[in-house]
Amino acid sequence: MRRSYILVNCQQIFPSRKGSHYIHKAVEATQTNTLSSHGEDIHDANLWLRVIRWTQYLQDFTTPEDFNLLRALVETPLPDSNDPVEQGVRRIWEAIEGVVRKSQWTVQHTGQAIRVEAVRSEKGQTPYRPLQAYMDADNVVKHVQPWQQIVVFIARTQLAQEGKRPVYRITPRQRKKWRQL
Repeated sequence: MRRSYILVNCQQIFPSRKGSHYIHKAVEATQTNTLSSHGEDIHDANLWLRVIRWTQYLQDFTTPEDFNLLRALVETPLPDSNDPVEQGVRRIWEAIEGVVRKSQWTVQHTGQAIRVEAVRSEKGQTPYRPLQAYMDADNVVKHVQPWQQIVVFIARTQLAQEGKRPVYRITPRQRKKWRQL
């Protein structure tokens, strides 16, 4: 039987007054549905996850033990580990935090001209507001943690040879930069 209708996602931006009507919501930009290699319906959190093919790299991770392994790959490294890989991961973790702390300190102790240059994202662009140093020392740790987790995930999957790991390849340029790190 043919459908005589289509589903449309709408969103009301303003609850009342001018502009309080419903507008069409672009589903592709916020959530995409795909089928995994096992035929399961997968809901991506955003389109970027689909672009980087995360389902392809993690398709073999299906059990609770696999999910525990993935969580372990992004855990904060222990300071007293004897494992050389974990010692290196710990140094990387601390270096990232140090860079962010130094960046925050620099922004807090420089003039407006330097902060305007720091926020510039393209050559020739003139930002209207300078970079703001809005984080205190405790919040820096909280906000830098996702970046630390990404880098230690890469470190642990690139350096450790034993155990189950997500299968992905880094480009030659990425490999060169990784070795420099």
